[in-house]
Amino acid sequence: MKKFLFVILLTIIFCGTALAWKTPRWGYFPLNVYIQDHPKKPIVEKAFETWQTASGEIVTFRMKDSKLASSLHVKFDDKNPRVQKKDFSNAVGLAVTQSPLGFYSKADLTIFLLSPQTGRTLNDKELYEISLHEIGHALGLPHSSSRGDIMYPDLHGQTYISGNDLNMLKKIYLPD
Repeated sequence: MKKFLFVILLTIIFCGTALAWKTPRWGYFPLNVYIQDHPKKPIVEKAFETWQTASGEIVTFRMKDSKLASSLHVKFDDKNPRVQKKDFSNAVGLAVTQSPLGFYSKADLTIFLLSPQTGRTLNDKELYEISLHEIGHALGLPHSSSRGDIMYPDLHGQTYISGNDLNMLKKIYLPD
């Protein structure tokens, strides 16, 4: 009986702690990251470095050579399919996270290499912007309504993480 009550108490504490966070988040850092081998891989690596530096290492990343040794995976794709019964036909990137009990356990990022509107190959600056944006989603950030933020939902030439983006990150990982 004591063992049963102890398990119930631990479950309540764990669930209460997880639910206390307003937004799902990672419960640990550094995050192990696997990026698919591709000529554009250095662009995505630079985006992870940018988030780490801009956040003052609130978030940190460790690059891995194996998908099995990581919890955050990045792949590249030419085509943008319809995903999960929703129309993402205009998306240039996609972040899918798993968050049991309010903590992320896994994230899959897809960086699309072609413009969904025209089919042209996206340039390195656009791929960097997309990478910064999708990493933000993988960290738990929602879209922003300000064009000055990397979390604004459309490509708009933003290649840095704004103060507002960082404030949103701090609200998730450094709550009051």
